Amino acid sequence: MEKVKAERSLFILVSLFSLVLLSLNTFSVTPVVYDFNANDDNVYTTSASVTLALSGDDINRAKFSCNNSTWSSWWNFSSSSNTTTFNLNTGEGCSSGDANKTVYATIMSVDGNSTTASDSITLDTNAPDTSDDLNSNSAYQGDVTVTFSCSDSPAGCSATRFRIDTNPSDTVDFSASSWVSGTSFNTTTRLEISGDGNWAIDYNSTDNAGNVESPNRAYFVKDSTDPVISFVTPTSGSTVNSNAINVLLSDNFSRIKLSSITMDFNKTGSDFNSSTCTSVGDGNYNCAYSEIVFKYSDLTAPATPNTPSLSSTSGSSITISWQKNSDYDIGKYNVYRAKSSNITIADGNIIGTYNQSSCSSSCLFVDSNNILSDTNYYYKIQAVDKSTNKSSASAYGGPFSLGQSSTPSAPSISSSTHSNGTWDKDNDVNLAWNSVSGTTGYSYTFSQNSGSTPDTTTDTTGTSKDYNDQSDGNYVFSLRACNGTDCSGTSTFTVLIDTLNPGAPSSLSTSVLSDGGIELSWTGGSDSTSGINEYEIFRETSSGVGTSSVYATTSDTEYTDSSTSNGITYYYVVRAKDKAGNVSSVSNEASAKSTSGGFALSFDAPAYAKKGSVVIKVNGTESFSDGELSVRKPGESTSTALTDNKSGTSMS
Repeated sequence: MEKVKAERSLFILVSLFSLVLLSLNTFSVTPVVYDFNANDDNVYTTSASVTLALSGDDINRAKFSCNNSTWSSWWNFSSSSNTTTFNLNTGEGCSSGDANKTVYATIMSVDGNSTTASDSITLDTNAPDTSDDLNSNSAYQGDVTVTFSCSDSPAGCSATRFRIDTNPSDTVDFSASSWVSGTSFNTTTRLEISGDGNWAIDYNSTDNAGNVESPNRAYFVKDSTDPVISFVTPTSGSTVNSNAINVLLSDNFSRIKLSSITMDFNKTGSDFNSSTCTSVGDGNYNCAYSEIVFKYSDLTAPATPNTPSLSSTSGSSITISWQKNSDYDIGKYNVYRAKSSNITIADGNIIGTYNQSSCSSSCLFVDSNNILSDTNYYYKIQAVDKSTNKSSASAYGGPFSLGQSSTPSAPSISSSTHSNGTWDKDNDVNLAWNSVSGTTGYSYTFSQNSGSTPDTTTDTTGTSKDYNDQSDGNYVFSLRACNGTDCSGTSTFTVLIDTLNPGAPSSLSTSVLSDGGIELSWTGGSDSTSGINEYEIFRETSSGVGTSSVYATTSDTEYTDSSTSNGITYYYVVRAKDKAGNVSSVSNEASAKSTSGGFALSFDAPAYAKKGSVVIKVNGTESFSDGELSVRKPGESTSTALTDNKSGTSMS
């Protein structure tokens, strides 16, 4: 019975085990996926290599693809190794390049059951591209609005920023500028832009994937100041004899636009062409050309010619000379002749014409038209410009007849600043002379130490000459009057200039005379240019003698002051004065006290006496010693001692 139970129990166990095995062989398991992502489910990536992460149950392995058809090799999954890398450009089924990409996964369990999963991510490896809307010349008159445009694919732009140069010069300086987020700005809202100048802007953008663009730099000029037009030739208000035009076009900031330059003269148009302009740097130009349509209206008569001079080098003609007119548009001169000073300015009296182009510094016309001997002739000159305007006639030159001397008389020279041959301390020299009849001008020289004869070339038509700031010395002004063919003799004027003060006298001393007078003596001063002329003596009755009032003058180095009062102390200083009037500083101060009276002698001798009987007696007001009495006959140089070594109050 027990055996039967045991056998039955074993059968049941075997049956149950067979049932379990049968159940295991017939049950199937599918993997359960909790999450599959690329780069932690980020939307964008800047790298093609991404990290794939997988989590779930009953997962044994997985493979991946970009096109869901071409697969990678199997990747073994475990709880400790649940990530792997995959390249979105080179992975199985993947095409290279930035784009939105999907990664497909086939996930298999241990028993071979599988499931699928996928995740999308945008690959963007390139930085965005940002541009500005500044004009190509980047120059603006007023306020400027700058707008930035960003483009990026496939991620798209995220943010744009900019910063502004803070230095309006050509030097770019961002040291005080911060980056500002934004896609546009106006110059009026930016404190960095203050007034006209050259400005720089840096800007860049970032895309949604995190790619950062390298900064771009743009430049623009804000210029609210008009260009400057400067006529080099001709200058404003000038009179010219040429149709040459030279214009400088400049602007502080923006460049001159050549195509904008127009010229017009008297509303007649212009021959200007921008090809005549050359760059002078910084966008500025110099334009030089000839203006063919340059016209002018001249209604002004020429200046009156100077008085003509007359001369003759032959027995049959008279040479008329006058100074060339300085007006630029003189065409010719009309020469009028008559036998009296009352010359009528009429076409019938024109003896001839002379072209301006034939003149040098002076004009010479030779009249050989029926010149008679011993007949006085008078001439006048009239200037005619190229617009046929006529000047007033000159003063008449003449009378002149054949055989008359043609040499002008020598002028007389004077000066308002200097005397001829006299030293003066003024170093500005004015010289003037009388107008000499019949001259076309004057020739002169001004030289140191010795004069030189002026040549025959006319230096001036005027009658004065100034020389300023001359150094010290001896100058000679030499002058001749010329008439175009001959010159006068030479007149001279000597100018002596000494601007330096002489050296001061020294060693001033005093001594009191018996009559109360005071004798002064000193060492003389020095002056190497004009020399010492005199000494000025200053006296006061207290120390500190001033120089406001001269007490006395002398040319010697000693002086006796006889105008003294007994018991008064007098103080003296001396200064030197040169021949030009320059004065030195004063000498040392010296003083003396005047004392009058005291010891005196009187003589008692007859007016007439016999030979051998003359008695001479000397009386003193006080006692004396070592007295000696000598006599000398008139006309003799030696004295005869009568007595010596006398003492007392008298001797004889």
